[in-house]
Amino acid sequence: MWKALGQPAKIIIPFFIGLCCPWMSHADFMVRWLLIVMLLNACLGIRLSGLRVRLYHWYLLAANLVIGVVAWLVACWLCGGNTDVAKAVFFTAISPTATAAPVVISFLGGNVATVLMGFLISDLGVSLALIGLLPVVTGQMDWRFVNEVFLNIALVMALPVFLSRVLLHFWPWLADFAKRKIAPHALWAWSVMLLILGGMARTTFDSQEINAVSILVQIGSATLFICVLNFFTGWLIGPRRCKLETSQLLGQKNTSFTIYLAITFASPVAALGPLFYILWHNSWNAIQMFQYEKRMQRKAARLNPGVRHATS
Repeated sequence: MWKALGQPAKIIIPFFIGLCCPWMSHADFMVRWLLIVMLLNACLGIRLSGLRVRLYHWYLLAANLVIGVVAWLVACWLCGGNTDVAKAVFFTAISPTATAAPVVISFLGGNVATVLMGFLISDLGVSLALIGLLPVVTGQMDWRFVNEVFLNIALVMALPVFLSRVLLHFWPWLADFAKRKIAPHALWAWSVMLLILGGMARTTFDSQEINAVSILVQIGSATLFICVLNFFTGWLIGPRRCKLETSQLLGQKNTSFTIYLAITFASPVAALGPLFYILWHNSWNAIQMFQYEKRMQRKAARLNPGVRHATS
C-alpha cells in the first residue's frame, strides 16, 4: 500500500510545497530543461517506426478546439458577457497537450511514441487556431506568441528527439541503459519541476490580490469540470488499445503556455484558469500512478508468490 503511494506522492507533495514557497518561482528557467532531460530519456526507448500519425490524433485536435470554443461561449453566456472568468475558462480549455505528457505516459507503461506524435499535432494545430481565436476572445493580437510556440516545440520536442537519434546511432546500448537505470529515477526530475510550478502558481496568485471568493470558486469548479471532460472525452475517442494515451493527450494540458498567453493578451485573472488546471490534472496523474503501481505489485505477487509471502 505505502509503496504504491510513493510515485503519486512525488507529484502531489512537491506541488503543495511549491505553493508554500513562492520564491521557487525564481527557478522557472529550469522547467524547460528538466522537460528536455525527461523527454530525452523517454525518446531513447522510441523506434522511429512508431512515430506515425493516426486518425484519432486529428479527432483529438478537433475535440480540443471544440471544447475550448464551446466552453468559452457557455462561460460568456452564464457570466453575462465576455468576462475575465470566461477568458479563464477559454485559456484552460483551449490549452494544447502538455510537453510532459509523453513523460507521464512512460511512467504509466503506455506508448510514448503515440503521445509524442499527438503532442506535436496538438501544439501545432492549437497554435495555428489561436491566431484566429485570440483576436475574437481578447480583442487584440500580438505575434510574439507564435515565436514562443515555435521555440517551445523546437527546443523541448525536436532537441530531445534529435539527440536521442544521435546517441543511439553511436551507442545503441543506451536504450537498455536508460530503461533499466535512468527511468526508475526519472520521476524525481518531474517532482522538481512541479515544485517550481507550484512556486510559480503561488506567485501569480498572490499578484492578483483577488478578494472575491466567488470568482475563485467559479474558475476552480469550471476548470475541474473541463479536466474531467477532457480525460473522459480522450478516453472515448481512442481505440481500445490506446485509450490511456488518448485520454492523456486531451487531458494533460500545456498550462505554462496558456498562462503566458492569458497574462500577455488578456488579464492576470484569466491566468488563474490554467493555474487551477495544474492542480486538477496532476491530481489525476497521481491517482493513475497509484493505480498503476498497485497493478504492478499484484502482477509481481502473482509471478513471485514466495517473495510476497517472505515480505508480508
